[in-house]
Amino acid sequence: MKKNIVFVITDLDLGGSPLVVRSLVRGLRAAGRWNPTVISIKSAGVVAKWIRVEGSEVVSLHARSPRDMSAVRRYCRIINHLEPQVVVSVLVHANLLSTLCRRAGPACRYVQSIHTLQDRPLWHWYAQGLISRSADAIIAPSQAVLDKIAAHGHFSRGVVIANGVETEELSHTDPVPADELPWEAGSKIIGYVGRFDPVKNLDRLILEFSQALIADYASWQNVHLALVGYGKIEPQLKSLAKQYGIRSHVHFCGPTARPAAWMKRFDVTVMPSTVEGFGLTVVESMACGVPVAAFDAPAVNEIITHEETGLLADPAEKGSLMAAAFRLLHEPELHQKIQTLGRQLAAERYSTARMVAEYDRILWQL
Repeated sequence: MKKNIVFVITDLDLGGSPLVVRSLVRGLRAAGRWNPTVISIKSAGVVAKWIRVEGSEVVSLHARSPRDMSAVRRYCRIINHLEPQVVVSVLVHANLLSTLCRRAGPACRYVQSIHTLQDRPLWHWYAQGLISRSADAIIAPSQAVLDKIAAHGHFSRGVVIANGVETEELSHTDPVPADELPWEAGSKIIGYVGRFDPVKNLDRLILEFSQALIADYASWQNVHLALVGYGKIEPQLKSLAKQYGIRSHVHFCGPTARPAAWMKRFDVTVMPSTVEGFGLTVVESMACGVPVAAFDAPAVNEIITHEETGLLADPAEKGSLMAAAFRLLHEPELHQKIQTLGRQLAAERYSTARMVAEYDRILWQL
């Protein structure tokens, strides 16, 4: 007999955590032992549409703010109607909601998950520290996240399950057609895929790129920076590129539902963020056969072995990320080695199938 499982998440807009939830819902449903439903605290986003098309129910609470008590009441009614055996909440607002309503809800197992290492707002971590003890288990995508939670509170059981990607699908994705590319043929591309958010360090990425381009134009004139994604700071980033005089070398490619198609056009993928709870873009790039240069930061350095499966740059050293990218552009043997080992690592350790199997095992034990 199938068991009911509910995933609670802050929103289902295009982003790393909603995409992981989508993969889990699809995989657990296909495994045959679970009947999943997703509850989005905010109004449903584009990922909700995909989940529904794939056969699972999505319910939106349409919360207007974190203090919207009508959304709390709706959640309690819905969770009691669904009568799940397991509730998995993802991100701190969802963790708070599921904990707040636990006594008013059905008797079941409650699992919490956090997918970020972002320090701010600090109250998130104090709140998470307080409610972690109420969870039957904490599932995190990296040891760094579990360590961060442990620094603020106690939990009875912590499990690391790395996020997964569709490695086979990504490796066979067709690249963006040549006539749709915003740069000239033959250009070398350093690319980023993700949200345009202050914590992603994109302003530093543009600064480092401009400094490298201006300091040694002869070596960098054929190199372009491609930013694929969207977010509230996009106007500021465009203004920065213009201010530094490199607007013709920086391309804002817009949001995409097929990041691999853009990655296949990159020569190097960069990860400038130092607060990733996992680094989904890193693994996606590896699966696409594109080497990664990233800052040496917790969680990301659990994936990348320096000079084996990618290059790690010191975030305290100015220009270090561009220096790492430059090596991958101009050292063919290193590029080939990291491309091969990265693709192997993604296939062996970071597939969606493996992630779903590990979640299935842990949740069934609970």
